[in-house]
Amino acid sequence: MNTVNILFLVIVFLLSIFAFRLKLLNRSLRSRMASDFGLTMKVSNNDIMEYIRVTAEYIKPYMDARHIDFVVRCMPESMMGWVDTGLLSNIMMLPLLEMTQIALENESVSSGGRKIKVIASTNKNYDSVTIRFDDNCTLPLVSSIGIVHRLVVAHKGNMRNTHYERQGNTCVIELPI
Repeated sequence: MNTVNILFLVIVFLLSIFAFRLKLLNRSLRSRMASDFGLTMKVSNNDIMEYIRVTAEYIKPYMDARHIDFVVRCMPESMMGWVDTGLLSNIMMLPLLEMTQIALENESVSSGGRKIKVIASTNKNYDSVTIRFDDNCTLPLVSSIGIVHRLVVAHKGNMRNTHYERQGNTCVIELPI
């Protein structure tokens, strides 16, 4: 994957997210958060599962064209919650873009081909969402993890990232909603 493809993908993604955010934003709650970035949160009540699914699926045509098996699953299918959609977009796309790049550069994946999976779920109290990213590449995620961690912390969430030798990566993000 060359630099032009990556740049094109990022531009298309950012434009798509901007358009989608305009549709989803209704009542906004603004609160100043003390974080490493000094971010101003713009939290709004949205269908979080739909947002996760649509955001992840923006990259699906790109993955299909490169023969990467990409699965997005949300359980439940729909769930309202308070979240900063801008932060959520970045939290999701950074690991996905890095997993895609690793999948394209990585020659040693399992015989089943390159695979990336996103699974979103909620806890029994419906007050947090967990987003799990899995791939089957033998190279670990490195470049996006620090940035994603800071964004997750800014949203008062938690993150775990694990690389399993010869099996792939698992990145789990938990966000309060």
